[in-house]
Amino acid sequence: SFFPAPNPIDFDKVFANVNFAENPIALSVVLSIFGVYLILAIYSRREDKKDIERAGVTPLEDNDPSDRYHYEITVYTGFGKKAATTAQVSFILAGDEGEGEPRILKDPKRKTFQRRGIDVFLATYPESLGEINYLHIWHDNTGRSPSWYLSRVMVEDINNDKKYMFINESWLAVEEGDGTVDRLIPVAGKDEMTSFNHLFYSTTQKNLADGHLWFSIFMRPARSRFTRLQRVSCCLTLLYCSMLANAMFYNIGGETDPSQTLQIGPLAFSPAQVGIGIMSSLVIVPVNIFLVAVFRGVEPMPTPAELKERKSRKYWWFYEIFFCFFDRNPKKNDFIQILHKNHKPDDFLDLSSSSRTNLAFNDSLDLGLGDDDINFRISKQEKREEMEKKQKKKKKKKKQLPYWFLYIAWVVCGLTCFTCSFFVVLYGLQFGHDKSAQWISSMLVSFFQDVLVSQPIKVVAIALIIAAIIKKPPEEEDDGDKKKLEDEDWMHDDGNSGEMRPKGLIRLKPPNKEKLEKDRQQRFKEMKMSAMIKEVTLYTFFFNKLVHNCKTWYGFFAEDTGQYDIAWEPLKNESLYKPPFTFKSWEFYESAELDSMPFMAYVSSYGGGGYAAELGQTEEHALRVIKTLENNTWIDSQTRAVFTEVSTYNPVSNLFCAMTFVVEFLPTNGVYLYMDLKVSRLFATGGGFETFLVVCEFLVVVFFLIFIYQELKQLYRMRKAYFKDFWNNIEFTMVILVLASVCMFLMRLKLVESALTKLEKQGNTFVSFSRVSSWSEAFMIVVALLVFTTWLKGIKLLRFNPRILMLTRTLKGAAGPLATFSVVFLVFFMSYALFAFAVFGKDIQSFYNFVTTAESVMGLLLGSFDYGEIEEAQPILGPIFFFTFMVFGNFIIMNMFLTIIMDVFAEVKEQLSEQNDSEFEVVEFMVRRFRKFTGMQPNKVNMEDAEDK
Repeated sequence: SFFPAPNPIDFDKVFANVNFAENPIALSVVLSIFGVYLILAIYSRREDKKDIERAGVTPLEDNDPSDRYHYEITVYTGFGKKAATTAQVSFILAGDEGEGEPRILKDPKRKTFQRRGIDVFLATYPESLGEINYLHIWHDNTGRSPSWYLSRVMVEDINNDKKYMFINESWLAVEEGDGTVDRLIPVAGKDEMTSFNHLFYSTTQKNLADGHLWFSIFMRPARSRFTRLQRVSCCLTLLYCSMLANAMFYNIGGETDPSQTLQIGPLAFSPAQVGIGIMSSLVIVPVNIFLVAVFRGVEPMPTPAELKERKSRKYWWFYEIFFCFFDRNPKKNDFIQILHKNHKPDDFLDLSSSSRTNLAFNDSLDLGLGDDDINFRISKQEKREEMEKKQKKKKKKKKQLPYWFLYIAWVVCGLTCFTCSFFVVLYGLQFGHDKSAQWISSMLVSFFQDVLVSQPIKVVAIALIIAAIIKKPPEEEDDGDKKKLEDEDWMHDDGNSGEMRPKGLIRLKPPNKEKLEKDRQQRFKEMKMSAMIKEVTLYTFFFNKLVHNCKTWYGFFAEDTGQYDIAWEPLKNESLYKPPFTFKSWEFYESAELDSMPFMAYVSSYGGGGYAAELGQTEEHALRVIKTLENNTWIDSQTRAVFTEVSTYNPVSNLFCAMTFVVEFLPTNGVYLYMDLKVSRLFATGGGFETFLVVCEFLVVVFFLIFIYQELKQLYRMRKAYFKDFWNNIEFTMVILVLASVCMFLMRLKLVESALTKLEKQGNTFVSFSRVSSWSEAFMIVVALLVFTTWLKGIKLLRFNPRILMLTRTLKGAAGPLATFSVVFLVFFMSYALFAFAVFGKDIQSFYNFVTTAESVMGLLLGSFDYGEIEEAQPILGPIFFFTFMVFGNFIIMNMFLTIIMDVFAEVKEQLSEQNDSEFEVVEFMVRRFRKFTGMQPNKVNMEDAEDK
């Protein structure tokens, strides 16, 4: 039939077999769509609040209250990337009767000239400019992004109700187009207004931003009354209706009789398909057209005063319902009186066409300016009657629905969404899981195709038809709310209330050629730098994706810690895994189980755990284990390091040696060999010397306990001021090192006792002394640091020595210059280190990684090098590297370093020569007393005593 019946719903069957656990697809999709709607609704509501600020008219700051002529200037910024500007925009309007002063288009309360932005300003002039001929507009090329794509400017003469269009469609930027930032734009004539480029661009822009329902959620014009929240709600209704229509006729009309098919070229139509299309349209189109029409055409919400006035009528509800489409003749607002109310005048003024009815056609206007009353007449009665006729025609062209239609639209929207989603879920339950999945998939594909392909193509096609055939410019709609003039809060401060604009003092000019050329070169450099950074980033990302690492490098987080069966076979049941002795080699052990420590070799640092195989104490056992490991590929492509540990003990010298031999496997199949030997005396065997050492250790602990008590007492007394002194920090460091050394000594004793106990109990198995040796080595490092800080403290005791004082003051004075010099040295050092690592890394062992390369380059600077090895590795680059490094390093860099030290040393020496040497006399006095006490040089001392007497 022409109208096939839709898919029926068996309500009894559906409600009896509701099971969302087995078939949740339809419900999940409906709820997911509603969840996305809520997110977009929150976003839309926030943007709508921002659009209220964007939509207003901004009076210019230098408007004069006594000016009689008003011009509304609408500036359209382009859609392109980086079309917005941060520069200060200025303009000059010129007409038949004169040229206006340079004015600044500025709004201190909001951002203007943003991408896709429409900014409206109100400019006043004391005299009429006549018919506008041209517009001179420019910016000062300041800010972070001064480049500006100016699309067009519309100037409306409010007094005479005339509009002038100035089409630019080009960049005002030093790096784009002709490289200038100012334009002298003549008023657009009929040919320019109907040109293909202008019509196509403006129509496409308008239809995408306002006509495309989905895109307009993010691109909606700020002055449109159709809010983003209303648009996203219409999108939700449209989507639910489309889902319902799709479900109603899913898999209906698929196969048709060829005799009933109409063939038009490659297209074939059947009556059933046409009927399905018509019925689907009846489900989708009417309600959505109603919603869009109401949201677009409803009048603004009346003010509380107007509502009160309406309700004061008898049978007001009857009047609202049956006479809602007739003119209510609202109270006319005098525009200029509104400008000069006792409110804050510099505000966003939302000036719709309907609010300007009596803008300049009142017989008499009184403006209060200080102590003077200025009375003047604006226009003749004939002109007023003529303009009132024009305004009536405009009103007849565009009727508005009463405000309460908005409530009806929201109710219809909610009921439609609920009804459609309810039946969509029922259809999903009836279709079953598989059919629902197919239906939802086809529906989503159709939806995205319509939104992303069909609708944009339709927009472009309409723009082509308008630009090529109809040739009618799109009308600039003004949906501004006239009531905002009286009801909105004023947002701008009163910057010039009652003040006259200073005439002749504004001298705004476009930037001169010299400044533009300088800015252009600077901008080109910034663009090149940005392009280089982008190119490097993209290439790095591309190369990273292009080169696939089949074998990864070792890392703590990439380490495999799983349990395996022999030959790395996955375990079927790990809880029952009880392998033979040799099979434990495929069992992962933590570092604590192996008595090991994290280990740093050439290529990487390792965590200490791994898969261990014990070779035993005999050669036969070791060979048997190795053969088993070899036959079962214990070392494979995933192996990154093999550690071989050997522990020995020499009873004669009482020394333990923990030897670790490492073979590191690179992902590139390279191999590095590394050996680590740790020799230590782990326990005392007795004897006089060792007894003496124990006594010394005890005395050291006692003295340091006294020292710690003194420092803690001083810290309690000085509080934060304690850490402001350099020597106090040294002493506090000593306290920390003492405590650390004591703790490590005790920990070392515990580990030694544990290892020796294990060795006694398990004499036939391997006992690792790696952890004990590592702790012993760390203990010696801490003791070495303690000895170093102790000797460093000795410098404090020698502060009365003039040479030591000179040394410390020289180092202190040179700290600032050396910090600056270190930047130069770091650049020099890093450049040569990176070069050496890239050139010699593959040939010379001391340059195998960047750390060892830095050590080797520093050794070159200090005179420790092997020139023959460098020359042999690179016969050409090696000598060049060595010669240039020695010249720049020793003859320039080191001499600069010494020059800084010598200059500061000379200054310190001069300061000490002028300083009172009372501190040095203390040392001499102590020396004399000491000699007197010991009897050295008695004659000289006796003579000095006699002189004193």
